[in-house]
Amino acid sequence: LDVVDILAQQAVALLSGQGPGRGPDPVAPRFFIDLLGVVQEKTAGQLAPEENRHLEDILYQLRSLFVAATR
Repeated sequence: LDVVDILAQQAVALLSGQGPGRGPDPVAPRFFIDLLGVVQEKTAGQLAPEENRHLEDILYQLRSLFVAATR
């Protein structure tokens, strides 16, 4: 699931303000988190158990970071 990791890295970078010339941005990372949610929906029942667990873990972590960043 390289695509999942790439999308997650983008979300984390945007949440932490690591983009060039940017501070923390709560709007842009939501796009990547939502996109990962779509990936989860579209691949439901098609992933190996460890792949599904990996995707669920990443989404949980990103959503938690997003909530913390937008408080």
